Amino acid sequence: MSEATLEKLRQEAETLTPDERISLAEHLFATVPANPEIEKAWLEEAERRSKDIDEGKAKLRPWSELQAELKGHLENHHR
Repeated sequence: MSEATLEKLRQEAETLTPDERISLAEHLFATVPANPEIEKAWLEEAERRSKDIDEGKAKLRPWSELQAELKGHLENHHR
C-alpha cells in the first residue's frame, strides 16, 4: 500500500465518530497476528510485576489518584 493511500485512510478514519474509531481500531487490532516473542515478553513482565507486588517492592496507587494525575497532565499539555 502506498503512503498516499495510507494517509487517505487515516484522514477518512478521523472523520468517524469516537465510537466508530474505537470500533475500527478494535477490529484492526484483532486482525494483527500474534507475535510469540512479544507475548512471551509481556508474560515475563507481568510475572515480574506480580512478584514485586507480592514482595512489597512495588508502590501501588489507587486508580482514582492516577486518573486525576493523568487528567491534570493532559489539561496542562493541551493549553
